[in-house]
Amino acid sequence: MAWYLHQVLQAWSTPDFTFDNKPASFIKAVVPVYGFGFWWDPENVPRTARRTKKKRIPDVFQTAGRCVASQRFKDLLEEFEPGVHQFFPLTLIDHDGSKVQPDYYIFNCTVAVDSILLKESGLD
Repeated sequence: MAWYLHQVLQAWSTPDFTFDNKPASFIKAVVPVYGFGFWWDPENVPRTARRTKKKRIPDVFQTAGRCVASQRFKDLLEEFEPGVHQFFPLTLIDHDGSKVQPDYYIFNCTVAVDSILLKESGLD
């Protein structure tokens, strides 16, 4: 089944978090390949993030260049593609120090599909 997740990054509507424990290896290893179907080492993924702007938190959003997804999104995706993608538990901490509910995850889409519509592209 084909899926396309399009995220619109708009400063006025996107919640902002900063990672507490950002492993140097995560930045070095993940940034060049983020979202291109590569498997991540769980040891190199941040575990907590603190909220810096008080905005509504949607089911899927980007913060610090990473895709963050709710438990609801994870459950839906796992229903259609069980065990295919990586979800790393991420504790979101609010301004007052409380844990944001529901649970959230750093989401790594591990499938990259090289595709082109030859007829429509004019390359045939």
